[in-house]
Amino acid sequence: MLNKSYPEAELVILVAEEKPVQIFEFIKAGASAYLLKEGWQSTLPPFLAHLEEQKVLISPKVARYLVDRFKCLELYTP
Repeated sequence: MLNKSYPEAELVILVAEEKPVQIFEFIKAGASAYLLKEGWQSTLPPFLAHLEEQKVLISPKVARYLVDRFKCLELYTP
């Protein structure tokens, strides 16, 4: 993984299509941001500013997917 060799690096994923199911794999691989290639020129500068502040931005579609997946998890409660 890239983040093991360069822990200070922020990995930004640019994708052609938004496929929320892939986000788990990207996060496990060390991704800090997930952007659509369409319109990335206008989106990237503010996105990078948020990363610098250690904020996370997720598109509404991906956020919905993550919330739905989280609801399905059986959480461990001691």
